[in-house]
Amino acid sequence: MALVAYYEGASGLRDHGMISVGRAAYSILNPIGGGQINASIVVDQAVMLPWKGKLEALFDHKLADFPHAAKVLRGMRRSGPVRCLGPLAFRASRTSKAAALLVGDAAGFYDPFTGEGVHRALWSAGLAAHEIAAALSDGDLTTTRFNRFDRQQRMAIADRERLSASLQAIIRPPMAANALARLLRRRQPLADLLLGVIGDLLPPRVLFSIDAMRRLLA
Repeated sequence: MALVAYYEGASGLRDHGMISVGRAAYSILNPIGGGQINASIVVDQAVMLPWKGKLEALFDHKLADFPHAAKVLRGMRRSGPVRCLGPLAFRASRTSKAAALLVGDAAGFYDPFTGEGVHRALWSAGLAAHEIAAALSDGDLTTTRFNRFDRQQRMAIADRERLSASLQAIIRPPMAANALARLLRRRQPLADLLLGVIGDLLPPRVLFSIDAMRRLLA
């Protein structure tokens, strides 16, 4: 579940975002221009239960777990209420059926640590547009006709889903997340490679190439 709030009066966070990893939670600060920051804290659904009807109090309570994020927001004014979005993590059993296609996040949760959601949305929309045009031309909008779209989309994201699962397993324990951050700081070429994959500039398979292993060991 994501707790989302907007803050006004940003001074120190303008041209980049900040992701902080905690125990069973993470926070994201995203500047959106005009001195505003979109602040979100993502927690496991079970954390929400004792705080029903007290979203502002829960947000402030969890924000204390992320001192760097709290420091950025200190002195800023929260505008509007804290909202709750979710549950976020879901998986669609199919991405197509008769006369209906799912694209972007509608086809399943896309982890922001390991992928760029806008890229996936545009790519899958382009794939869907091609399939819809072909189906209309053939006069066939059946489930069987759109099976190809389902297969193509699943094949395209299979490697990224494996990468997402692997990185999530690493970054969930804070000690492991910190160790990975220190490794990437010492191995700038490897960090560039990982960010290229996360930003959808490179396919996930390049991380397991001979060149990537050479960069890691260099």
